[in-house]
This record gives sequence, C-alpha cells and structure tokens, in this order.
Amino acid sequence: MDAFPKKSILTPIGALAVAVLSVTVTAAVYVRPSPLSWLLLIIGVVPLGVALWAYIYFAIRDPDRLQTEDFRIQRQYVALIGTPDGQHIITGEGARLIDNPRDRAGAVE
Repeated sequence: MDAFPKKSILTPIGALAVAVLSVTVTAAVYVRPSPLSWLLLIIGVVPLGVALWAYIYFAIRDPDRLQTEDFRIQRQYVALIGTPDGQHIITGEGARLIDNPRDRAGAVE
C-alpha cells in the first residue's frame, strides 16, 4: 500500500510541509515562552506557505499537474484511442495494459 495513494505534483511538498509544521509546533510548545518558540513557528509556517504558493502557481500555469497520476494516464489513453475518424489505434492487450498499469508483468510501484 502506498503511503500517498494520490500522486500529484503537490504530494511531496504537502508531506514535507505537514512534517515540518508538526515538528516545529511541537518543539515551540515545549520551549515557550521564549523568542525561540516564535522562530520555530515561523520556520514551520514557511513550508506551508510554499505549498500554498505552489498550488496557486500550478492552478494558474498548468492545472493538469494538480490531477492525480492515474487521471493523467487515463486521459492519455482516451486521447490515444479516440481519433476523429473513429478508428482505434490501440486494441486488445495494449488497451488492457494502459487501462490497468498494475497488470504489467514485473511492474514495480
């Protein structure tokens, strides 16, 4: 089972932001009241701000990157088999493998 089953462009930075925020907030609670607690809180909020900025950036510049990897694969599959004249480019075994990439022999995920 994947740690992050929905793979998009924001999954790694979101995981980093949550990890850093939780560690720094916990540390800030233990060292309060002191200026170090404020510094830890600021350090914890920075990755969260970067993740929010990345979301806004990709929402404007390249919204498709915010979709999951499976969604993009399925969209490419539909683009490959759907031609204007109605002919199918991919049939049979190739279509099954594109539809479910985990069926590939020896696939590592």
